[in-house]
Amino acid sequence: MPNIYTEAAEILLAHKSGSLKSYIYSSNNAISSKNSRASPARLYALIMETLKYQDILNEVLKNSGLLAIEKKLHPTLAILLLHDHLLLRPGKDSIALSTAHPLRAAILKHKARLSAELTRARIRRGFATIEALKEALKSEEKASLNIVRWVRVNTLKSTIEAILNTSPFDTFTKVETLQELLQSKRGDGNQKLYHIDKHIPNLLAFPVSLTQLLTNHHLYTTGALILQDKASCFPAHILNPHPGSFVVDACAAPGNKTTHLAAILTSTCDSHGKGKITAFERDPRRSQILSKMVNKAGADRIVEIHNATDFLKSDPRTDPHLGYTTHLLLDPSCSGSGITAREKLESSIAIFRPLEIVDRKSKKRKRPITPSIEPENEQQFTAVSNEDASALETRLKTLSTFQLTLLLHALSFPHAKRVTYSTCSIYAQENEHVVVEALLSPIAKERGWTIDSQLEMLTGWQRRGLRDEVQKKAEEVLNDNKPGSTKSLDETWIEEVRKGCVRCTEDDATGGFFVACFIREVATENSEEPPLYESAAKEIESEGNSEGTYEEWEGFGDEKNEVPSVARPSQDATLGKKKKRRSK
Repeated sequence: MPNIYTEAAEILLAHKSGSLKSYIYSSNNAISSKNSRASPARLYALIMETLKYQDILNEVLKNSGLLAIEKKLHPTLAILLLHDHLLLRPGKDSIALSTAHPLRAAILKHKARLSAELTRARIRRGFATIEALKEALKSEEKASLNIVRWVRVNTLKSTIEAILNTSPFDTFTKVETLQELLQSKRGDGNQKLYHIDKHIPNLLAFPVSLTQLLTNHHLYTTGALILQDKASCFPAHILNPHPGSFVVDACAAPGNKTTHLAAILTSTCDSHGKGKITAFERDPRRSQILSKMVNKAGADRIVEIHNATDFLKSDPRTDPHLGYTTHLLLDPSCSGSGITAREKLESSIAIFRPLEIVDRKSKKRKRPITPSIEPENEQQFTAVSNEDASALETRLKTLSTFQLTLLLHALSFPHAKRVTYSTCSIYAQENEHVVVEALLSPIAKERGWTIDSQLEMLTGWQRRGLRDEVQKKAEEVLNDNKPGSTKSLDETWIEEVRKGCVRCTEDDATGGFFVACFIREVATENSEEPPLYESAAKEIESEGNSEGTYEEWEGFGDEKNEVPSVARPSQDATLGKKKKRRSK
């Protein structure tokens, strides 16, 4: 019978590269096809905490001789059990198994010897107590992090005022700048600080050391507080759907942006909550996470999760639920190269080093015996730092082609007037290049799409797009359509595109992130409105005011997204004419 320790051991042995967190939450990890008894959150917590102490735990395991006596244990499983027995609550066994369970019994039979070996290992490291050892590790972690813990107040359930008047936050001190938060001394107990963000409404920053306090608080467990990086809040904030808007979140899981959209839309609507959000997520396991997130945040009344429907297969001209879509948010799969400082730290900690076993007869070292597992490591985001330049270029080309396909599909929605495109990538191929190619596409020209270079929702944000990359990609697109073209690019157009691209880096106390917003006046569309839209609008508005429920989730199929070929824009795409902004 599987348990949290055997499941965690299988994951550790199967995971080879990339983000451990993404792998645990992935639908393709070592245990996803089995009847898992532990949530991804619990598995992740156990694994990460164990890996922090793996050196000392391996030392205890080796010197105690436990593996030579308890044949049912292998090194990976043993250190997970030892962590909860020796370190989770020092002096008190905390293995989450029944007293009679053979794995727990295998540890408890040797508790005196294991405790003695832990004491020797601690003294060799110069620490008077286990708590001192743990505190030293925490301080080392904090010192390496130039980040804060961003927390969004979910206005579907509470207000920022109510949160700050709730214990223990009512005893915290407000600081005016992030620097004050980052420079606060570690380990002196003066961590009760918070900062109210100046760009995103209802966003708070806390010292990263308070993460456990936050995640254990009832406001978090009930969905009133949502841990969400500041940069991740930009797409919904910039999209800014107005009352009565019909919004599509094209790649919605895990649901942070979806629920942020719901909070924004609800705050601008009347008590009946007109407007609706349609959320797409084709991965089965991630769609379950999305559904739980939407329900936990109290957004299920306004969010409709499409069942087993790929966004690329949606047709707003025949689907009455999508016919009047006005706003679309695209945050597609990407390289994940903008991985945050915290995740980098976790990745560096999460380098599993299995204990080598010495065969006492042959004196040869043997690798630990491992269960029979087929390693599968397909992830939403994959580490790219170790790829050679050629492999990286190939993968970025594949990703950007798919990203452009999604974006062009979004721009084809007949009543859309705002579309945000975002990635957590630092690479121009996935960012400025995709934006430029979309702007120069026939569909953008035909429908009057431009980039929002004003970005009134982020007027104070200084970090914008890379000008050289904008120019380089525009010249490439023009030359592809007409080789040898000497037509010069309009400098004003290049600058407008650059200003319309927003970037974030670790210097902003966020992860690496990119977002751009496409805008147009729907009135510029010359196509005749299909007859179904009038009845569709009434039907959708009626549903928006009803208390009806949506159909039950049945999961997604196994089919893969086929990336269609992307048509290149024609040479007559206008670059030299700056479009005059229309007042709304």
